[in-house]
Amino acid sequence: MRRRTILLSFLLFLAIAVAGVIVPARRTLSVSPGVWYSQPVDVSATNQASVSNFTDGTITLLSVTEKENGAGLQARPVDSATLANLPGYAPINFGHHYTYAASPDRKTLAVITWPSGSDNAGGALHLIDLKTWTATPTDLHFDDYIGSLTFGADGKTLYWTMPATHDPAHGMSRDYQLYRYDLDSRQSSVVTQFPSSFMPWEQQTILLSTGKVAIFGVPTDPNNLAEDAPHVLIVDLTRHSITADVQLDGMKAGQFHENVTPSAQGESGQYVMYNPGLVWDLERNLLYVAHADEDKVTVVDLVQQAVTQQTYIRPQHSFLEWLSALLVLTVEAKGGPEMGTRAMLSRDGKRLYVFSQDTEAGLLRATKLRVISTNGMREINYIDDLLTDFTLTPDGKSLLVIKSETVNLYGFDMILSRDVYVLDAETLQERVHIRANQFDDLWFGGFSPDGRYVYMKGTSARWVDGSGWTDWRTAWQLLDLNSYHLTSVGESVSSSTSYRYATLLPIIP
Repeated sequence: MRRRTILLSFLLFLAIAVAGVIVPARRTLSVSPGVWYSQPVDVSATNQASVSNFTDGTITLLSVTEKENGAGLQARPVDSATLANLPGYAPINFGHHYTYAASPDRKTLAVITWPSGSDNAGGALHLIDLKTWTATPTDLHFDDYIGSLTFGADGKTLYWTMPATHDPAHGMSRDYQLYRYDLDSRQSSVVTQFPSSFMPWEQQTILLSTGKVAIFGVPTDPNNLAEDAPHVLIVDLTRHSITADVQLDGMKAGQFHENVTPSAQGESGQYVMYNPGLVWDLERNLLYVAHADEDKVTVVDLVQQAVTQQTYIRPQHSFLEWLSALLVLTVEAKGGPEMGTRAMLSRDGKRLYVFSQDTEAGLLRATKLRVISTNGMREINYIDDLLTDFTLTPDGKSLLVIKSETVNLYGFDMILSRDVYVLDAETLQERVHIRANQFDDLWFGGFSPDGRYVYMKGTSARWVDGSGWTDWRTAWQLLDLNSYHLTSVGESVSSSTSYRYATLLPIIP
């Protein structure tokens, strides 16, 4: 007892001694370790981009926008350096919503379009020749949503998953099957059927170099609740059968109904959604899954068809952080309704970037971005702040993040995202800070094929009591990663209560 008293006395003395050098916490982008002090680059007055020459006839980027009359979507080839429409290319109809995939040789774009948003009836597959920009309809039709298309390695086959039945009580999709479509014969067939409750996660199908397909999914009951831990199914395309069923025990994915402290209204539970982050490292035949509910990473070897690692992320703590944690009481926070995680991997496979967000009542509460060494899952650095988006540059040298702030402009809390930081991808040291004051929200929308430009979509609107959001403004921002110059292009204004749809589709296999 005396030793414990002496130790606590020493720690208290040490805390008082260093108190003068501990900076109070503030709402700014905080990195450990890292120094964040630069003034943002002034981009309040940005220049309009000029159209660059397009001479080789190669389509590398599409812009999908809402038609002027609001009746569906249309796609056009655009210049990757300016986002200006390429001359001589008429728009192609993309329906109300769509799913697409580019062939490995980037000559063919497969697009499934649906005509209505009320249901998924009437979907149709179209094949677009990217050299001539002509769309050829097929006789393949869908009455269910297809979340993902995957081309075979030869570019002559397409794969997707689709439910065979629906639960009569709630209409939940059941009995998913893996389908194949032969582009030469124009014939479709069922490769294999999955267990009845297995629901492909975001309906992703990953084609492996071994001639197999890997699919991550969650067993789900008719009430849309997760029944079990997620699974990775490995399908042999030549044998038309599931060759491995890898269960990822100790992980939550999907929707759960969890017990909470009863409220005054007598509520004893709430629905919580867990979205783990998946990274498919196909060069090394590995799947990394960053848990949404815990600081864990699970690694699946897709060749051995087994979980090879599931470990806690080893945090990096400085002495002052350790001392602060020791002296401050810890309380358990209430879980929010949605815990989501995104993950990216460096090109060499040595660093894993895990981006975790906790959202409650539709408002972002907390975010953490961690840089983790895949060798031992040791945390190298982290950012603990309100971040709304992140991405890794194609060369793997820089990390881009968008920082937000909570404001109360119309009598309620809302998130503004205007600050963009370019960081060193390993140390997280700041390279430049850019602020786009003319918009309320920014999102990353991909990179140009040469990696020089990052595309960002900016939106803003005005709140009117009784009418909601109105006077929407949307524009693409092009950030030159060589000069850090920001250019605004393609601005659209809408007086309706919804912003105009706009996205960019890079033509990559």
